[in-house]
Amino acid sequence: MPGDLVLLAGRRGAVVFSLDADGFTQGFHREEWAYLGRGVMIEVEGVALVHAHGAPDPDLTLIARAK
Repeated sequence: MPGDLVLLAGRRGAVVFSLDADGFTQGFHREEWAYLGRGVMIEVEGVALVHAHGAPDPDLTLIARAK
């Protein structure tokens, strides 16, 4: 869900939107990202934005749920 904190391949990140749950954090809008169809976007520290979709990724671990 948007705002969740995760580890992706050992790097911290935050979910900035979920197309599946139709939830978006400030600065991200469905109209700009709907072309992706499904999944979540993760802002990974030191990397950039990473689109995760499909089967569960073994390199993706939930650290904390958004409040």
